[in-house]
Amino acid sequence: MIQQRSVSRVRYDTRMYCGITYTQARTARAMALPLQLHLISPIGGGERFPLLVYIGGGGWRISAPDRHLPELAFFAENGFTVASIGYRTTAHDGFPAQIEDVRTAIRFLRLHADQFHIDPEHVYVCGGSAGAYLAAMAALTGGRAKFRGAEYPDIPDTVSGAICLYGIYDFPKLMVTLSTEKNTEGQSVVWEFLKNQDMLTLIEASPTRYIAADSVPFLLLHGTEDRLVPHQQSILFHDQLAQSQVPAELVLLEGAGHASPDFSQPEIQSLELEFLKNNLHPQQQRSGMI
Repeated sequence: MIQQRSVSRVRYDTRMYCGITYTQARTARAMALPLQLHLISPIGGGERFPLLVYIGGGGWRISAPDRHLPELAFFAENGFTVASIGYRTTAHDGFPAQIEDVRTAIRFLRLHADQFHIDPEHVYVCGGSAGAYLAAMAALTGGRAKFRGAEYPDIPDTVSGAICLYGIYDFPKLMVTLSTEKNTEGQSVVWEFLKNQDMLTLIEASPTRYIAADSVPFLLLHGTEDRLVPHQQSILFHDQLAQSQVPAELVLLEGAGHASPDFSQPEIQSLELEFLKNNLHPQQQRSGMI
C-alpha cells in the first residue's frame, strides 16, 4: 500500500525539442545509425533545471523515444528537463552497445547544458523493463571506462540517482527462473541481447556485479504479478544495494503486471518526483511510508 506524500510543486510551462541527434552510432555491420532524443524543458527565464534521462523498454528489440512523452511531461511541469532517448536495438547490435548509447546521450546533454538550460550537477536516469536495466547499468558504471563509448571523452557521464521499473538486474538468476518455467521466449530475448550464451557474459552484463559502497541512490518499482520479469529481481537487487549501504527504496505494487497502467498513476508519479527532489536536497527528511 502506498500512502499519499506531500511534495511541494511549482508548475512550469514547457517546451519540446524533437528529433535531436545525439550521436551517429555504428551497427554490427559498421553502418552509421543516427540516434535521437526528444527533450521536454521547463520554461524558466534562464533558470537551469535538473535533468531526467528516460530510457524506454521493449526487450532491447524496440526503441521508441516518443512513446511516453505525455507521461514524462509531468516531470517537466515540476521543474525537471526530461530527455527521452533512443538507442541501438538488437537488430543493430547487442550488449553492451545499448549501455554505451545511454552514457553517450548523458555526455551529449551535459555538453549542451547551456543550450538546454540543464543543471549538469543533477542528472538522473529512469527506465522501465529493458530501459530499467539500462538505467541501472548507466547509474552503476557511469564514470568507469567499461561500457563508456568513445564520443565526448572529456565530458562526465555520472548520474545522481536512478528510478527503475520492473527491470532485470541479475541475469544468472533470471535464466534459472526462465528455464524452470520453460519460458523459451524469455530466454530467446536475453540471448539475442547478450549474443554469447555463457555464464561469464551473464555475470558481466548484470547490474548486481557493479554495486559499490559509493553507488547512487535507487528507487525500484515492480508488480507482484509480473509474468515477464519476476519481481524477485527487484527484491534481490534492493537487498544487494542495502548490503552495500546504498540508499535504495523498493515499492512492490500488489497485483500489478509487467508495464501495467498502475505505474502511470498519479500516486506513483508523485512518489518518483519525491525521490528526485529528495536527492536534490538530501538533507531534507522524507515524509510518509511505503
